[in-house]
Amino acid sequence: MGGQRRMTLPLHLRLHEAFDELRGRTYGDSTFPRAVGWLPGKLIDPKGKGIKCSPLTCFVLMASYPDALWCKQDYKDLVIVQTLALFPRGDSPMWAVQRHGIGSKVGDFTAGCWHLVQTWNDVSAHGHVIASAGGHATLAYFDGSLVHVIESTSRGRRGPQFTACDPSRYYNKAVLHIARLNP
Repeated sequence: MGGQRRMTLPLHLRLHEAFDELRGRTYGDSTFPRAVGWLPGKLIDPKGKGIKCSPLTCFVLMASYPDALWCKQDYKDLVIVQTLALFPRGDSPMWAVQRHGIGSKVGDFTAGCWHLVQTWNDVSAHGHVIASAGGHATLAYFDGSLVHVIESTSRGRRGPQFTACDPSRYYNKAVLHIARLNP
């Protein structure tokens, strides 16, 4: 689907349409089903089998906002490749969406909106993310009581999935970064 037609669809349909391209994959070495935005050509594999959490959010965002002028740095920021030195708090994905005007970093979920969410499990005494402790990236819609999540996870049903959870799932992490996405 071309960028012009895609941008006329509501955000929830664009997100779900891009997510559907990843269904059936497992959690693992990430490849992308097609070229969108700025993705490394060596990682384009329509028959690929795996996708991890931040590559999933990267692909879905780039496919859902095709008019953004995505670049290599955006890819690195969204999948957090070599960006912890520049963004030691682990919030580079939020800055990537803010740079393109497709979202704004916020302190909490907004009812009725989609969000890009990045959590981290541990931080140093200086507040810097300890990447080896792990983190997780999701796209999340908050309906006012539940968070509806698009993610790829290594727990339970491994791989890309759409689930719903209590917001406390996010608040019990050492670090929580949220960007509210623009429609």
